[in-house]
Amino acid sequence: MARTRLVVLEYLFMFDPEETWNSLSAFETDLAKSFAEHGVEATIIKSIEGQQGKRVLLLQKKQELQPLSEKDMPGRKGK
Repeated sequence: MARTRLVVLEYLFMFDPEETWNSLSAFETDLAKSFAEHGVEATIIKSIEGQQGKRVLLLQKKQELQPLSEKDMPGRKGK
């Protein structure tokens, strides 16, 4: 079985919602976009419903999509 190594970092963000983001989802959307610009996918890990706690983002390298060759395109015959 492959061994996975994870690093856990804790940050505390403080901001005035009247001057910046007015909702948690707006903040998290912009944060995820920032990671995406650096080739990293940020996935929110859901906690148990109704449980108050820390927000957790799992960061993983984005999977690159391989371009299709002409023979892989629908309607085209391979050579």
